[in-house]
Parts: sequence; structure tokens; C-alpha cells
Amino acid sequence: MKYLICLAALLWAGMKLTAADNVKEVEIKIIETSDVHGNFFPYNFIERKEWNGSLARVYSYVKEQRKLYGDNCILVDNGDILQGQPTAYYYNFIDTVSTHVVAEIQNFMGYAVGNMGNHDVETGHAVYDRWIKQCKFPVLGANIVDNATGKPYLKPYEIINRDGVKIAILGMIESLLCGASAGRMTGVRLDANQELIAQGVGNILLPFFGGIPATAAIARTSVAIKSGAKTRLTGVFHAVGLLISMFLLAPVMSKIPLAALAGVLMVTAWRMNEWESIRYIFSHKFKGAMLEFTATMFATIIFDLTVAILIGVLIGLVFLVSRLSFIEINYENVDMNRMHVTDPVLCERYSNAKVVYITGPMIFANTQAVADIAGKVEGSDTVLFSMRGVSNIDISCAQTLRELVEGLRKKGVDVAICGMTTHAMKMMDRSDLHKIIGDENFYWSVERVLLTNRPRPASKVD
Repeated sequence: MKYLICLAALLWAGMKLTAADNVKEVEIKIIETSDVHGNFFPYNFIERKEWNGSLARVYSYVKEQRKLYGDNCILVDNGDILQGQPTAYYYNFIDTVSTHVVAEIQNFMGYAVGNMGNHDVETGHAVYDRWIKQCKFPVLGANIVDNATGKPYLKPYEIINRDGVKIAILGMIESLLCGASAGRMTGVRLDANQELIAQGVGNILLPFFGGIPATAAIARTSVAIKSGAKTRLTGVFHAVGLLISMFLLAPVMSKIPLAALAGVLMVTAWRMNEWESIRYIFSHKFKGAMLEFTATMFATIIFDLTVAILIGVLIGLVFLVSRLSFIEINYENVDMNRMHVTDPVLCERYSNAKVVYITGPMIFANTQAVADIAGKVEGSDTVLFSMRGVSNIDISCAQTLRELVEGLRKKGVDVAICGMTTHAMKMMDRSDLHKIIGDENFYWSVERVLLTNRPRPASKVD
């Protein structure tokens, strides 16, 4: 399964752009092909018979639409095109010198954007690298990462501009989604390396027996688990059952009404839901999770699963940013009696000290709260920042903290940082805050500071 998301202009056939004194209406037609699987011509070379679906027939429709919309007719592909028919196989592994037939056809048809599918990846580096290089349009893959560099292996997105209308297209590929989903349903943790190696070995051996490489399917896996599947033999029995049905029951199965099949699909969809989790979310009134579930459910009905997943993820990200923007800052005057410290020197040294307890991520949304600390500690000669609850610091908050520390020091206030986490400390090093504050001003805990007779700032020395 692939994700090809048009993040603008896909929900409306016409778009209106308002200028200062006039209104310009722009009509855009987007045509998407998906799961072509080598069906370039209206002929099935495996079964040796004609059939309806093919890129050749799609191109006839595309030409008609381009007469109506011109350049505003945009053709995109959603992946899974490199394998499925002998024609594709020939150019994948036999003729590896000529321009790949897929690139040749797609360039001729005038595709604007392509997307890498999971079945395209299965053809191997040599095949899809050659295809991508020969395409005269970008092939996307936002979540395909180059292990050597840690960066996207393909271009993540493409911006298409038509008559002033910008359309953003993001391309993604499914990765172990089926295994992860099954793992959650069974309570067994997915071993990603084992799964990928097994798929690779299986896809290497399959062609020797006339099979076509494939990956797992969420719907069938879910049905199997809900039906009581416990071992890997489930897949074997499933395949045997399909084989028997195909050879012995084909005439009977062809007479099954579509309405009956629709009922089977509805029951399957019903059983795929994790009702215990859904009941838990609604009974405890987790508003964010309720909204995500409801929006994803209706998006699945109105659009399809891939769009629904995207919408759910986007809503989840909005709630995540909202939660991350909350930071808790508490202030407390130092009381040496609570530590049972009786040393008069230490008691006098920290008699006017204040501890600032910071809990939460220090990100751009919290810079104002960090800047406000200066006013809250006014009048103290020593400020101890307890930051054990800070999980992360971004560059915005790092700069704000730097300005805060420098401002306090100009006023003669002694500053010490306590309890930094390893991750937050890395940002301290990268932003030079560690050097500016000084290594001698970092402590494991507030208690260790209070047991140290730190020198007073120069302006406070009598």
C-alpha cells in the first residue's frame, strides 16, 4: 500500500483565486493511476487473453482530458508499477541496457509525479534505480531512508504550480504496517529485521516456482487473527483454500451476488476494530483520541484508508504540538533547614537563593515562559535551575535561556544548572551554552550545589 497525498486542490474541481480587483477561476483535473502492475497494454500476457485495464486505455482518456484542461490536467502515479506482467519482468531482469519500458511509457504519457510502491522496492536496487534515473519526472518516497546518510533516499514531495495554484504532493510507502498491526492485536512484538529478511528470502525463491513476489495484507491478516489464527500455518491453509476454490469452485463462486460479498466485507471490517481499545478511549473521555478515531473512521468511509491514516496522523500531530507547548515552572526559596544543614557559612551563602524547577520540553512555544523567569527571581542573589524534568531543548529556547543567564549575570546573580538529561545536554553543547555557562556551574542535583560554598558573583563580594 502506498500513500500519495495531494495536500491542496484535490477536493475541488475548480479553484478560485482572488486578486485585488478581479476573480480568476482555475480548473484543475488530476488523474491518478495506481497498482498498474505491468499492465501497460490491453492484453494479459500471463493468461493470454485481452482485458479492459491498461495504461494504453488510460492514455486515451488522458488525451481527451488534456484537450479540455491543457496543462491543468495533471497525471500522477501511486506506485506498484514495475512488476506483474512479463513485459515488466523482461525489462527488469533480461534487457537491462535499454531504457526501461515503464520509464518510456510514463515519459510518453507525460506523468508529472510518480511514487515508489512497496512492490516496486521488491524488484531490487538495480531495477528501480535505473527506472527512477530514466524518468523525466520526480519519483517520490518521503519515508524511504538512505541508511548511509540517514536522509531520504528519494525526493519527499513535489510542488506543482498551475495558473498560480500550488499543489503539494507527498509520496510515502508502507513499511511493515501489516506486521506492526498484527503485533498489536496479538500482543507479540514485531521483529522488523526478521520480517524483512523473511520477505526477502520468500521473494527471492518465489520466481523459481512461477510465483509473483508480494507482501502481507492487513485485511487478510486481521481476519485470520480474529478467526483464531495462532501459527504461521494459517497462511499455508489460506493459500491451499484459495487454490482449491480457484480450481474446483470457480463456477460456483462466480455466481455469488455482490451484495453477499459486501456483507462479508462489512463483517470483516467490523471484526477488524479493536473494540476494547475503542471502549477504553470513549469511557475515559480522551477527547483527542476520540476526535482522531472519529475523523479517521469517517475519512475511511468518505475517501479511503490511506487518506484516513494521513488525516488521523495530522490530527495527532496537532494534539502533540499542543501538549508539548505546556511547560511547568515552579519557584521555591532555599531552606537549608530542610536539608539539615547547620554550617553557618553555607546557610548564609544561600540565604537569598531561589530554585527554579522546570518540567516539560523547552521548545519554541515555551520561549516566553522561559523569558519570564527573570522577573520571577528578581531580588535573589543565586538562582539554581533544576532541569531534570526537561526532556528536550530546541534552538529557540536555547537562545532564550542564554539571554536569561547572561541577563541574570549582568545583575550580579549567581547561576547554576542542575540535573540536565543527556539529550538536553547535547543541545547545551551544540548551542555553546555549556561553554557560556561554564562546566563548573553544572551539577548533578540542587542538593550538591547547596553543599558547595560557591563563590559569590564579583558584584556581590563585600
